[in-house]
Formats: sequence, structure tokens, C-alpha cells
Amino acid sequence: MILHEGGALCGCGNYGCLEALASRTAMAKDAVGQSASGKAPALYALAGSDIRKCRSSVLYDAIESGDKGVRKAVERAADWLGIGLANIVHILNPEAIVVGGGVVTRFGAKFLERAVVSMEEHLMPGLSGTAAILLSELGDLAVPTGTACIALEASEAKR
Repeated sequence: MILHEGGALCGCGNYGCLEALASRTAMAKDAVGQSASGKAPALYALAGSDIRKCRSSVLYDAIESGDKGVRKAVERAADWLGIGLANIVHILNPEAIVVGGGVVTRFGAKFLERAVVSMEEHLMPGLSGTAAILLSELGDLAVPTGTACIALEASEAKR
């Protein structure tokens, strides 16, 4: 889902995709810039300017240590996620959207709350509160679990 034409390069080759703006990698790129410029000393102490070391737990620890630059990077990602959620509500009008992954698991309710506020700000009038935004209980296991379920269903369908 493209959210920002001409935005950050995404792994898929497009620019400005939800993944390029709201993923852990997007946060890490943003935070490493803060670290390299001296605006995130705790992150610099934890990971230097090596994006590969900026895991969710490292970003979390940097925020807990008071790095405002890292906090802003995470907040920007939550805001972009909210815009993506608003687009999903506009297109599909689901009863619920389950959000998961390592970042959401690590940052939890505060991250999700900020994303929901952003979503609400970007919804058309009358759609506010129509979709419940839920935190996945599977965390980092959501993708492999879903993949396993699809494979199981496919193998049972062949029987």
C-alpha cells in the first residue's frame, strides 16, 4: 500500500509503501539518522549507527533511556500505520483489524493507541470507531503460524 508518493524506498522496489514508513526497518533507518547526528546518544551507545543492530528491543531501550529522537521515529511510524489502517477501513470496512509483529509486540498498547488516533484522524466522517484495532497475541509468530495454517489447509484440500 503506497502512502507517500516519492517516499522512502521499500523492499518491494516502490517508494512510500506502508512497509517503508511504518516497519521496524523504517524506524531503525530514521533512528540511525538521529544517532549519527548526536540526537540519540543512548541508541548510539547501544548500536552505534549500524541499522542491523537496531532491533525493536534496542529501539525500546533507547526510548526508555530518554532518546527523544528515537521516540519521534517510533511515533512517526505509528502515525503512518494509522494512515494505512484508515485506508484499509475505507476500502474494506472490516469489523476488526489485527496488528502484530515484533515492533507492535515490543512497543505494545502505546504504539497501537497512537496508530489508532492517527487512523481516526484520517477516516471519513461517520467511519470512526467502525473497526476494532486489536493487538495480535502471536507477536513475531503471526507470519509463520499463518503460513503453517495455509499449508495445512492446502494439504487437507488435496485429500
